[in-house]
Amino acid sequence: MMQNRKRILSLVLVLALMLSLFPATGMGKAYAQDAKAVKVGVRIESFDGTIIPYTEMEVDNFDLDEYGYGEVKAEDGPVVLHAVVKAIESVGKDAKDKKVLDAGKGDFITTIDGVSMGSTGTGMDGWMYYVNDEMPPVGINEYSLKDNDRITVVFVENYNAAYTWFDKTYVKSGTGDDIALILNGLSYDMDEQKMKTSPISDASILVNGKELVLDGKKVRTDKDGKAVFKLDELGEYDISAQKFDEDGKVRIISRPYCKVQIEGSSKGPVPVKKHVSLDKTLNKTKAYYKNNKTELSSWWDMVAVYSSGEDIKKAPWKLPEWKSEDIKSDAAAGSYAGYILGLMAKGEDPYNVWSRDLVGELVKKQKDNGAFDKISGHIWAMIALDAVGADYDKAGAIDYLIKQQKNDGGYAWGEDNTPEAAGDPDMTGMALVALSNHREVKGVEGTIKKALDYLKETQLPTGGFASWGNDNANSVATVISGLVAVGEDVLSDAWIKDSNTMLDALARFMLDDGAFSYVLDPKKSNGMATSQAFIALNDLKNGKTVWNSLGITKSVPKGDKDLDKDQDKVEDKKTEKVNKDINTDANQKDKTGTKSPKTGDKGIYLYMLLAVMSAGILMYLIYGKKRKMSTR
Repeated sequence: MMQNRKRILSLVLVLALMLSLFPATGMGKAYAQDAKAVKVGVRIESFDGTIIPYTEMEVDNFDLDEYGYGEVKAEDGPVVLHAVVKAIESVGKDAKDKKVLDAGKGDFITTIDGVSMGSTGTGMDGWMYYVNDEMPPVGINEYSLKDNDRITVVFVENYNAAYTWFDKTYVKSGTGDDIALILNGLSYDMDEQKMKTSPISDASILVNGKELVLDGKKVRTDKDGKAVFKLDELGEYDISAQKFDEDGKVRIISRPYCKVQIEGSSKGPVPVKKHVSLDKTLNKTKAYYKNNKTELSSWWDMVAVYSSGEDIKKAPWKLPEWKSEDIKSDAAAGSYAGYILGLMAKGEDPYNVWSRDLVGELVKKQKDNGAFDKISGHIWAMIALDAVGADYDKAGAIDYLIKQQKNDGGYAWGEDNTPEAAGDPDMTGMALVALSNHREVKGVEGTIKKALDYLKETQLPTGGFASWGNDNANSVATVISGLVAVGEDVLSDAWIKDSNTMLDALARFMLDDGAFSYVLDPKKSNGMATSQAFIALNDLKNGKTVWNSLGITKSVPKGDKDLDKDQDKVEDKKTEKVNKDINTDANQKDKTGTKSPKTGDKGIYLYMLLAVMSAGILMYLIYGKKRKMSTR
């Protein structure tokens, strides 16, 4: 009997030891998914151009399993890999695509945006990363981030290349005024056997990707790393530098970065330039689509071409053959909205497609507090449902949208219910589209006014807008659509900044073939920027936004005898008066007060382990008792 007790005690101790291997809080991932988000800046540079300009963002410790990188090693919250993934997704790229981002097992980057080890043929090239202009001694999945960290990921043609940075990352100046920058570099000193910072001399200054030439000479840094130059036109400029080896073939420094804002002249007024022609700009982009992009692969492209008056069901347009399995029932609200809007542009009925009612499925995603998802998905869900004339809890949705406005009047990506956060022009523009359908509701007009004040306050001297500190095509395009939706005259004096209209600002990003670039450096074709710009141009031309102009003719699913009776009510629903009191608190908490398990929670495995161990102990006792009886 004593021996049995000892054996049982041993099993219990083993079980307790196994339990100790699991985290004490929540039996979840080994890393802290609930760790506080941090605000960091990220910049990604290829050897010959900027992939992602310096962008500030909030980064949390989200699950990296779905990206193929497993669990991170740091225990104190988000790491550099989280920030790189977030930065890539912030410009509309798919970080799960290994051609866009390949970080091996999560500790070492081999590819970003198609630029991979071996791309330059030197045999010594590859990706490196720095935090606050220093080289960390650990991998990107081990360095724990803190607030205000600056992360720079660079591709070098030779691992011995110096990592460089300017003494300033932002300069505001006037036309014709001297701009002075000092270029510093961090490299390994063979004599002193350590990393050392020193000025970089004889490096060529680049402005928006091109070498700066003044008075017939290239502007270069002197022996102290200093370069002095002038810029004569208003606007924002991306400043970088390059330096080659003695053969002039391999770059021996990484690309530094500084943004220069030219706002006016200290020497007198600047002549007013001629404004860009809307018709010429619009026709050029329409020609780009007809000559280069007849295959409309995304719902953005379909809506963009539809907004120009084209019947995209006819030649030369080629549309994607969507299937039911492309949009899973557990997809996010924003994904549902995209499919609904795309189907409408194609002339198909989202109420009855693939034997499904996508509209009804999206309506069911609305929560008790009125939200469909976080703010971006929520806004797109409202835009799609209003476009299709759906019946949903409009009062709750509007109340939730109003409550998400930031203190500065804008709307922004990131966590909801954070009024102290800074607004973002992109999200503010789309919020105006959603609000424009419900102007009769109490509180909406005041919300629109605060959003307009925010946009006027943040409009750049170029006439455009910056998201996360970067002047870009997408921001000004979405703002144009939002302003058109609420009836603003976008090209009027009220929206001209330093003699520049928003159309002037948008046209700066246009390429020679009519496509658009996301940023000015590198200035290269970007699908999302092109589709958003084309929509904005058509909205300006039509005097109304396409998001409020899409419409369908509802078909009658088999067995639904009453749907045809509602046919004439679809457009009426768009202007349906909301009678519910939106001043009630829509942010209701879960009545149970409990949290549902997170995807990937290992708790189920723990319970299985407990069950198996308990069964083993029970079998051991029964078997031991039987054996005793059989030997009597």
